Amino acid sequence: MPSNTSNQFNSLTSSNNGTNVQAKLQPNSHFYIESGNFTQIHNQSFGAETNQKFRTTAKVTLSGASKIYAICQGQIFIQPVTGDLNKINLILRPFKQPINGVSIKYFIYRGLNKSDFIESGTNLIAPKMTTGLTEYIWSEFENFYQNDTDPIPDFLAKFIGMPDNLVDQPDTDLIDKYFFKITEVIDSNTGAEDPSSNYEFPLIPKGLHLANATGEIGLDIVLNSGEYYIENNTNPFLLDLDYARLPDSVIDITSETDPYRIKQLKEACTQFLDPAAFFGMHANGAGKLFIDNNAMPLTVYTDIATRLTGFYSKNRTYIYIQSNRQRSYDFYENYKHSDLNSNTIKIGVDEPNGLESIFGELGWPIQVFTTNQSNGNEFNTVSVRLTTDNHTGASLFVKTGFVISEHTDNFVRNDNLLNDPVNTLGLDLNFSKSVDFQFPSVGANAIANFIQLLYEGKGLEIMEHIPSTGTGNDPVALELKLKDIDDVFGLINAQSFKVAQSNLEKPTILDERIQIINFPSNATAAFEIGAIRTKRVSDAILTVDDSTYLNRVSYETLMNNVGKKSGAFVKASSSSLDSEVDKTEAYGIEQNLFYKPKLPYEIVKREFLDGSTTVTGLELKHVDGNIPTKKILGITEVENYDITAIIQANGLTQCRFFFKEFLSDLEDKQINSSNIAYKVYYLKVVGENNAGETKIYSPNQEIKVYSLDGFFFFSSKYSEFVPDVTEEDENEFFINDITPIL
Repeated sequence: MPSNTSNQFNSLTSSNNGTNVQAKLQPNSHFYIESGNFTQIHNQSFGAETNQKFRTTAKVTLSGASKIYAICQGQIFIQPVTGDLNKINLILRPFKQPINGVSIKYFIYRGLNKSDFIESGTNLIAPKMTTGLTEYIWSEFENFYQNDTDPIPDFLAKFIGMPDNLVDQPDTDLIDKYFFKITEVIDSNTGAEDPSSNYEFPLIPKGLHLANATGEIGLDIVLNSGEYYIENNTNPFLLDLDYARLPDSVIDITSETDPYRIKQLKEACTQFLDPAAFFGMHANGAGKLFIDNNAMPLTVYTDIATRLTGFYSKNRTYIYIQSNRQRSYDFYENYKHSDLNSNTIKIGVDEPNGLESIFGELGWPIQVFTTNQSNGNEFNTVSVRLTTDNHTGASLFVKTGFVISEHTDNFVRNDNLLNDPVNTLGLDLNFSKSVDFQFPSVGANAIANFIQLLYEGKGLEIMEHIPSTGTGNDPVALELKLKDIDDVFGLINAQSFKVAQSNLEKPTILDERIQIINFPSNATAAFEIGAIRTKRVSDAILTVDDSTYLNRVSYETLMNNVGKKSGAFVKASSSSLDSEVDKTEAYGIEQNLFYKPKLPYEIVKREFLDGSTTVTGLELKHVDGNIPTKKILGITEVENYDITAIIQANGLTQCRFFFKEFLSDLEDKQINSSNIAYKVYYLKVVGENNAGETKIYSPNQEIKVYSLDGFFFFSSKYSEFVPDVTEEDENEFFINDITPIL
């Protein structure tokens, strides 16, 4: 590594018991503007312009005509620009993420020259040698037809997304629809395909010369929450073609009067990154930033900083905090310091210099930190303290950002997070301990970067919705505190963009957003806490004969990061971390290819009595006898539909399953039958209604779910037809007796 590359990111290694170990991000991308000859003023920069407007498009002014490059390998989709017949917007969907650990959904380039894509006065792709892109896709096109005896067809601009007319592509269509479309056959005899869908967007390499731009160019960087959509989505901000075609995007609440719509629109800003911060992340000592046509990337932090000089926001540190129910910090207004103090954060260059304020910039839920530090070092620091009620389950996970305070595998909790109320004198216990970060700087100025945190420092109580009977004797709704399991399983009414070819082809859907979850533990447990994603798997399981299926839905957590048990260094094996992609799975005739978790996990059956009813119980087992770091919920498709019906009827959004405990008045909340302990829940849904109220709603028919182990939750109909585990399979399991902690 060159001598003037910052070494502070290499200095932290393992301390006692494996704590304070942090994997370094390894960014690898191509800078999008040739030569870096651009300028940016405040009103062009990403972020809050006023308390009414938030700019998601970072625009820059070019010094002349500039080549524009592909930031990473991916698929491209072009769109017309609203109000400008001479410009094109290009959407780049990453095939390979440029920063592992930061999932980008789209890079949206706004304001490219149309003549670089489309031949003047036609609907044809521009000549081959116009740009690197046209040369590349023309070569691919010609290679595809090189062995055909028929003449090569016209290379139409619609093959890379440009509509012949806007009727074919309504502005209400979601962008994802076009990346996941399939070609439809309209004549089964001839095999003729629907001409509106008989093409696929090209996959292009990183660093390809896409087009040229003059005057201004804009760039949106959109974070990925998953490749799915919500039916009848009430969110006022959607990633649709109307958004894709804007010359630049600004979230504007000036004319909004509904408080909940305003909160939703403000929340939308957390889906975006500043390009300056994105490219600034490459200056962490392990990044590679390719420029222009150079074969060798920039790796020295000062060189990368020089490339960012034109950005007005080149010295900003952005802090994103996700909190309860995957909303931004204090979305539910439960993180106020106290009844007399509305502040929610203390922030400064270090703990003694932290100043109290309300989280966010001009009322938008992203914190911006710009304090310069003349410390003579190659890095700057920021110290953050967040409000807490000091409950024992409070925890913080550092998804992105180099944390220098005490932590375990990026998790900050227990003594590292909470102050001791007995031995701490004169310290404000409404705030956590400080969590400190460092980032590269040039002199006193930080190099633009971003920090992403997951924090649950206070519990959240929610009212149960009880429909009125009109009798005047309606029961009183009680406020219920959300348990850990109540904030896990979403995707209830999510729909896959992937098109199934038959009734027995079922989708898997992923939620790419990370959550914190606790796991049961005992004296030998290696893991107590994890950062997870979730997936929803639809399947069809054989029932009474070889052609009768029961449609089911399984929700599963996927481990993204694990926190090791304090005081016990246990190497995290690859089996503890889950890798998964969106897909469809075919459940063919006379095949019982029902859902099963991947190895090293297996499902074991144990029958038990619930009253006089025999229930097929399901337990999740690790083949090596380890305690699982996974939770699963299984219900039938009909039961899932009963929950989605409530969501639709009440216009709910941000929905999660709520587990209402059957024996809430008993301390252990367990039932023992035939020496088998189990727990019973009534499955409900918690969501935000059109009035912005977060409430718990019940289906018309009760859905009863059980758990034997605290890992697998299931309805009796879901588990009824699960086949027996063979004796050979049973011998592979080492069964631990553990006490569930739910």
